[in-house]
Amino acid sequence: SPQDYTIHNSVICGFEQLGHQVYHYNFRTDIKKWEEKFNINSRRLPYAYRSKWNNYFFKKINQNHQAVFDNKKPDIVFVYNNEMLLPETVAYFKNKGAKLIFLMGDSPYYTNTSDYYLSLLFYADLIVAPDSFWLSQLNLLGLKNTILEFFHIAVEENSLNTQENHQLPKHD
Repeated sequence: SPQDYTIHNSVICGFEQLGHQVYHYNFRTDIKKWEEKFNINSRRLPYAYRSKWNNYFFKKINQNHQAVFDNKKPDIVFVYNNEMLLPETVAYFKNKGAKLIFLMGDSPYYTNTSDYYLSLLFYADLIVAPDSFWLSQLNLLGLKNTILEFFHIAVEENSLNTQENHQLPKHD
């Protein structure tokens, strides 16, 4: 996910507090600004042109995803929405032994970023969503590895060390 999304800090903070090493990769840092802007508007193009663009753009992004994966060799890959992944890239991650967790922020039934989002979820070891309706619809499609979860907002690092942030309220 982009670094300015709250979920980015929440997930990283949580896993680091549990003692896990976390590496974040944002494909947006490896594409040119004009490519990102053009891609946003590419849905308006006729299919023949859009298809050629998508072949170029998705291939470039997925080669970068795979290179980072091969370099870091993660045990778990967290994907926020679809991150412009292709099914063959996700299958590659699975074949190399990684577990895949999809953190949903957008509906998989309508997204203007990728036509592959829904098909990617069939590779998931776990799907985490903030919407019970999305999950019930995914369950109807046969995806049972789903949970409903609402992520908290990560607190500032300075306040992580304070006692009150680590204690649950006491009940009599």
